[in-house]
Amino acid sequence: MARKQKTVARPPRVGDVVAFDFGGLDVSGTVVEDRGHIGVGGRRLLRIRVEMEPGVDPMFIELPEADLRIVKRVA
Repeated sequence: MARKQKTVARPPRVGDVVAFDFGGLDVSGTVVEDRGHIGVGGRRLLRIRVEMEPGVDPMFIELPEADLRIVKRVA
């Protein structure tokens, strides 16, 4: 009998589109920088560029890797 291999999801990388909860809204953005393990307790922080609406300057936010869901992976 063949054993099933456990699939381990890779963490988000620069270029990935990620989603996260932002004040009750599901918002998506692009990872533009990996800030490293500089968060509380050594958590890995990522800088995200969010386009809130067309014609408005983008917002940048830093969030812990654990709060992000990958929507589209970069190759």
